[in-house]
Amino acid sequence: MNKITNKCIKEANIDSTSLSQKYDHYIALDWSKKNMAIARMTEHSAKAKVTDVPSDLKELKVYLKTYRAQKYLQLRRAHPLNGYM
Repeated sequence: MNKITNKCIKEANIDSTSLSQKYDHYIALDWSKKNMAIARMTEHSAKAKVTDVPSDLKELKVYLKTYRAQKYLQLRRAHPLNGYM
């Protein structure tokens, strides 16, 4: 897991102790020109499962559609001035 994703998960407060039953999937997304890091948890997860792949909006849409239940999405755009690249 990279430091971008760790920061996004931490700022989104996505951990197993803070999940409510309101959503079935909690997803944190870090987006940069080259890659996107996607972290996903459910209320039963002990920690986030992270996928780090090349940035592609079409692929992100396909990924999100695979989880048909309610989703909570936290988005962070990586920016060189924020020290994320």
